Amino acid sequence: MGADNPPPQRHRRSWLDAFLDWIEGLPLPTWLVHVLIIGVLALAGVWFDTVRPAPVPTSSALGTVITGVFLSAYHFTRIRTQGAAEKMRTLLRPDAEGADDLARRLAEAPPRLALASLVALAVYVGAVLVQGGEYDAFRMGELPLAGQLVAWAGWTVGETVGLVFVVVSVRRIRIMSRIQDEMIRVSLFGQQALHSFSTVTIATGVSVLFMVLYVPLVSGTGFESPVYFWSAVLGAVFAIAIAVLPLQQAHKSLVGERYRLLQDVGARMEGVLTGLRSAVDAHDSAAIDANQKALGALLAERDLVTRAPTWPWAPGTLRTLATTVLMPVALLIGGRLFDAWLRR
Repeated sequence: MGADNPPPQRHRRSWLDAFLDWIEGLPLPTWLVHVLIIGVLALAGVWFDTVRPAPVPTSSALGTVITGVFLSAYHFTRIRTQGAAEKMRTLLRPDAEGADDLARRLAEAPPRLALASLVALAVYVGAVLVQGGEYDAFRMGELPLAGQLVAWAGWTVGETVGLVFVVVSVRRIRIMSRIQDEMIRVSLFGQQALHSFSTVTIATGVSVLFMVLYVPLVSGTGFESPVYFWSAVLGAVFAIAIAVLPLQQAHKSLVGERYRLLQDVGARMEGVLTGLRSAVDAHDSAAIDANQKALGALLAERDLVTRAPTWPWAPGTLRTLATTVLMPVALLIGGRLFDAWLRR
């Protein structure tokens, strides 16, 4: 191949994204593969309960499936992001930097991050299993060696997926902010492409909150532990920030477009009113009727522009955000405060 046409560079894939690609390549629905993974992990938890010397308050299956739950949440968000990226590209100039690989940059994890997180958390989880304590809620350290190895591998992968998911979410916010800076003029009444931003942010925010709340909810201790409680609160704040903050630039663009349209309508109304006055002075009934119809149309347009949303929420998005993020957070904090009041 000539020097003027160098071969395209093949980008490196993280082990996590390569595994998800493998799942998508199987001759089974993706959701069914994740159900099977969670089922196998649940069976491992049942086996743990049969070989552990002493029982635990909560079934170990609720702990072992964490890895499958985290993996499915990450995969769900990746699929939603890849689909939304194609719509985002329509908002960019064709020559915009990074437009060609937008889906990859938005959806995939950096390879070095995924590998470094796996190694670091493998060491951390190994230390927790050896030392035990509060963070080994399911007492995996009491298992036989084979069980400890299975628990160590599953727990390491689950924690890695959770950590990578948070970092990728922050990276996704930065990329979407840059995309919105490079957008061509947006349409106040054609927001289907803009809805792709809220699709990504809501899916990411809900998944993060679900992952943060799952561990304390199934651990048997609930939110009695200050670590679990404040982790849940901070995770909820982070989820809300992910769902809202990346949309600010799009919101500003839509506000600017509404202002421009209202200015245009106002200028046209002034012209129609001037013509209407002249027609009234000239007793021109035909001109009066025409100007009145034009004025009515402009008033309807002004009302339509005024009521047009300036946040790029897809229909039903706010309801989803309220029921899956805001309500659980309010119940969590309210329940903790009520419990503290009862114990006074």
